[in-house]
Amino acid sequence: SGDFARYDAADERVTLRGNPARIEDAKSGNAQGAEVTVFLRENRVVGEGRSKENPSGRLRTVYKTN
Repeated sequence: SGDFARYDAADERVTLRGNPARIEDAKSGNAQGAEVTVFLRENRVVGEGRSKENPSGRLRTVYKTN
């Protein structure tokens, strides 16, 4: 979830921005930050945390193990 979402079909990339932007995956866990980019083709998530509300730039991630 987020306040802004953009999908780039050529790169199969989804970018979310919010306060916070949040990605939830029932199998793998979740990530949240000011901006979260999901690279669908690579099954990879990259986050950026720096914002007015979070000047430290910290990201929150939770990963599940099988």
